[in-house]
Amino acid sequence: MISQVPSSFTNWPGLVVSPEQAAGSIRAMPQRTMSFPDHLRAHGDLRMPKVDFASLVEMLDEAGLNGRGGAGFPTSKKLASMASFIGKSIVVANGSESEPLAHKDASLLIHQPHLVLEGIAIVAGALGASKAYLMAKTKNQMVVSAVEAALRERRKLRLDKVPVAPRIADPGYTSGVETSIIQQLNGKGPKPAYFPDRPIAIGVSKKPTFISNVETYATIALIVRSGTSFYRSMGVQGGPYGSQLLTIVSHDGAYVVVEVEVGTPISEIISYAQIDTSAASSVLMGGYFGQIVPPDRIADLKLNQPELRKLGLGVGAGIIGFSSACPLVEASGIVAYLASQTAGQCGPCFLGLPALAKEIGRLAHGAAMPKGVEEIGRLADQIVGRGGCAMPDGAVIITRSVMKNFPDEVRVHESGRCSFANGRPNFFGTKYERLGRN
Repeated sequence: MISQVPSSFTNWPGLVVSPEQAAGSIRAMPQRTMSFPDHLRAHGDLRMPKVDFASLVEMLDEAGLNGRGGAGFPTSKKLASMASFIGKSIVVANGSESEPLAHKDASLLIHQPHLVLEGIAIVAGALGASKAYLMAKTKNQMVVSAVEAALRERRKLRLDKVPVAPRIADPGYTSGVETSIIQQLNGKGPKPAYFPDRPIAIGVSKKPTFISNVETYATIALIVRSGTSFYRSMGVQGGPYGSQLLTIVSHDGAYVVVEVEVGTPISEIISYAQIDTSAASSVLMGGYFGQIVPPDRIADLKLNQPELRKLGLGVGAGIIGFSSACPLVEASGIVAYLASQTAGQCGPCFLGLPALAKEIGRLAHGAAMPKGVEEIGRLADQIVGRGGCAMPDGAVIITRSVMKNFPDEVRVHESGRCSFANGRPNFFGTKYERLGRN
């Protein structure tokens, strides 16, 4: 354990161990896998300190750690709800990352697989779990290779009392939903499920299941190794604390994954990622479950989720994307994609999303629609809050955001015209590639 409490992000051992000096409160994640010796040089002791259930809940509560999968639920409360199931549970790390523009989880598993596995071991040990699973993103051989190599190293050293079984997530947007992950581990395919009880009570193999995002587990390992005082020395006074991974996506198809101290101005993050904001027509905050907003709306904001939520914004699963295309075209592409991902299990998803995609597509792509906005609003009202999972709500949020934030462009489209020469959506017309920063 580290006894001295550093006071800045520069000294934080971090989710990113970069050969480059941190630029203030930001680090770019390299595509370099850390072996176990590398891991020890960065983080210290061969074996993690043992933490009992009550102590771990207390540490996470003091740290104020929220889940990094997108929902942002307090991790301490989620873990505390497992108190009745100590010695009976299964632990799952969700790295499926089904959000199309997200790359942080895959990058973390490539770069620091041991840190994620340590977090899993800590939680599994505190819960007295019988088994643990690590669900990784589909069709990413770099992730598979890094995780398998790390597991071999750990088995050789007999580091993990609870065995970790790696699994590859099925493709599809809904495959990353918690209940869908459990369905896949139970051999039933990537469909969200209606459970009579929450996964906490009945999950994998009908056992109580604790499931959280891989970044959350890695952060748990860092908090246990370094202490809550260290974690709280970063971030915003009074909270939120710590750091967070983000995928910053440029309109030209490039992206970079960064670790950022909470409270950092978003303008600094954009500058670090070398995004040409003068070419941006809109910003996607939070991915396909987020909002499309004008670039000037985020210019003075900071990476502070509670404050962003007050403005109706957020970064969701850690995504900020830029587009040079028409915002309505972008929204149309996202809603059409989500409609194609329906699990076919409920009316709002199976029937409502294709209808919404059709109407916003007509508006975006040149059909003169004097009553188009009215029909889109009617469909959105019929869909929201009625799905078997939250995916239909995401399509409605995207739709409503573009209608609200770009009213002038909506009026132009109602007359069958468009203000943008680029009629092809950046988020679907470009193959995204990693920025060659390191």
